[in-house]
Amino acid sequence: MTHAAEGWYLDPFARHEQRWFSGGRPTSLVQDDGTDTRDEPPTPIWDGPLERPAERPAVNETLRADDEPPTTGLWPAIGAGSALPPPTDR
Repeated sequence: MTHAAEGWYLDPFARHEQRWFSGGRPTSLVQDDGTDTRDEPPTPIWDGPLERPAERPAVNETLRADDEPPTTGLWPAIGAGSALPPPTDR
């Protein structure tokens, strides 16, 4: 069983960086430098090979541990003025 292309692919028409395919057909939704716009495909059917774009890490995935401020103990990590009550002896 084959599946029709669905999602972002490198624009096979070389007009944009990526083009959204739905049901195996190119749509007007395109992307350049992370910005979505619309541009009708030159032909509504594409039967050539498609290539998925390289995965881009999400912004929070690009942080390194060195970029995080150091914390010591629980209270500095939570922050001053926390709504948590102090521990009780039971």
